[in-house]
Amino acid sequence: MLNIIDATGFGMQISKGTVIGIMLVPLIVSLIFYVLRGVGIYVLSKKAGVKVAWMGFVPCVWIYPLLKTLKNEKFFGTTFGKLAGLLTVVFALSEATTYFYSLVETVPILGYYLQGGSVSLVLGETESTIMVGNDFLNPLDTTFMKILTEVIDWVSLPLDIVALITEVFMLVALFKRYWPNNYILGTILSVLGFFGIMVFIIRKKQPRDFNEYIRSRYSNVYNPYGNNPYGSPQEPTSNSNTTEDPFKDFSSKKEDPFSEFDDKDNR
Repeated sequence: MLNIIDATGFGMQISKGTVIGIMLVPLIVSLIFYVLRGVGIYVLSKKAGVKVAWMGFVPCVWIYPLLKTLKNEKFFGTTFGKLAGLLTVVFALSEATTYFYSLVETVPILGYYLQGGSVSLVLGETESTIMVGNDFLNPLDTTFMKILTEVIDWVSLPLDIVALITEVFMLVALFKRYWPNNYILGTILSVLGFFGIMVFIIRKKQPRDFNEYIRSRYSNVYNPYGNNPYGSPQEPTSNSNTTEDPFKDFSSKKEDPFSEFDDKDNR
């Protein structure tokens, strides 16, 4: 049984079936996003000729085939291709520490609960505490775990910063190449956690040169007629240099066109 107790002491019990059902929803959503991300990365990388496109399905190192797909894109004076291996190692270590904390904090409690134990979640005003049976439980509250987590915290901080910068720059370059008209939207949604959906959407798009795309947009907006702002010049109707007489129909006649007004009787 799961007991939830708020700061006022009010508590409620949630059955195991309800808890498992609630846990399955984010698990299923995460699995769907994982599959969409893997498929999107695989298709894009395969079209770009990356031999290890299958790594798009591997946790922590899924970024590598994308970096190879964007190998010619600039990244702080060099390219993603030249730094692909190093950046992948940094990114993998950063992501692995996140998984480590999640497993250490949840697996012991979840295992105890699924075995029939009683778990209480005490919601405080500033922080929450978990009780297993009648005891407060913090899986990280041991000498060994305290030392280990402190070392990981110090080591992972610079790794997390480099990994975040790499991911953001990679996302911008990716969407500039495959979705240039909406690259800002694609980047923002990806950072917010919807990268799996975004990369799946663009998987069949053809790569484009972003600078060429911007030039074409500028030309269409500010110079829609090309070099001639008034449209294509009209072609001359005749190559003759002779000026046509506008009164040739009258001049060809022998009689005077105003002869009918002459006074024949001189009146």
